[in-house]
Amino acid sequence: VALNNLKDNPGATKQPKRKGRGIGSGLGKTAGRGHKGQKARRGRSPKEGFEGGQTPLRVAFPKRGFHNSTSLKYIPLNLGRLQQLVEQQKLDVGQRVLTMRDLLDVGAVNKQSAQNLSPGIKLLASGSEKLKSPIHLQEGKPATS
Repeated sequence: VALNNLKDNPGATKQPKRKGRGIGSGLGKTAGRGHKGQKARRGRSPKEGFEGGQTPLRVAFPKRGFHNSTSLKYIPLNLGRLQQLVEQQKLDVGQRVLTMRDLLDVGAVNKQSAQNLSPGIKLLASGSEKLKSPIHLQEGKPATS
């Protein structure tokens, strides 16, 4: 086997459909563009949200609400999930205090969420009845309910 004689399995790749090449191609005549209109013509189509010069809806209606730039977005974590990781022996609870790094390493917390400068985790009581051993966490915000 050499690089110059490698071949795909039969049927592994499909030929692309050629547009506007007759009825038998399945995309003949109007080539999937319908009849007339701006989007049927050659060249570019109008950008998304363009309404032919009329004021677009997104501009016509007023803005509503606001985005609180100072709000803290904590990562939710169920107590049941912590117990599950202890039972799978992925987390060593002992007398050690668990940090955010420990939770990241065992997959209790989503890495992408933690990278988005999350201030910490929010402990949720879901699965608390399964909790068998005390767990010491360095940081965490308890759920209000």
